[in-house]
Amino acid sequence: MDKEGTSNEVVLNQMKAVLSDLLDSKLASLATKQDIHALREAYNSMKEENKLLRCEIQQLKEANVKSEKLMEDLDNKSRRNNLIFRGVLKHSSSGGTKTYSDIISEFCKDILKVEIMADNIHAFPLGSRDTSNSPLMVSFTHFRDKILVLGAIRTLKNTGFIIHQDVAEVTRKKRTKLILIRKELVRLNSRLRHH
Repeated sequence: MDKEGTSNEVVLNQMKAVLSDLLDSKLASLATKQDIHALREAYNSMKEENKLLRCEIQQLKEANVKSEKLMEDLDNKSRRNNLIFRGVLKHSSSGGTKTYSDIISEFCKDILKVEIMADNIHAFPLGSRDTSNSPLMVSFTHFRDKILVLGAIRTLKNTGFIIHQDVAEVTRKKRTKLILIRKELVRLNSRLRHH
């Protein structure tokens, strides 16, 4: 071979070596079958773990719902003997000398015509300020006293006095929604009757 052919061959071999090195370096960063298999196993493992975690989260949600319901029930039971009186302090002539229990006892006797001893009543104002507009939380020693008061509520119509049951906040929100639904149903029902 002549000198030029040899030098071309050398250059060609050098180019082959450079291309081979370049190709090897590019292929080295690609995943092998073993790498893909390892990734697939890791993915399947994470998928299974995710499935277990979702199941556990669902169980925790269900347990939380049960706990919240139990807490609501216990909260309502603890309020079983309670009523909230509104407007009583505004119309009371106590002059600051009577206890809240005395005021409620007199209110029950004079307005509701229900006799309840002040000793069987624990009353205190609700809210951060004690004003004449403050509603009173009234807890009766005996459940039957609460029932007597509830039975006499109809006498308060258009008087400015309001008495309602003390219930848990969750229950109060549920009742508010139900009342709104009832009002809408009554409205729709009355429209249906007129058509």
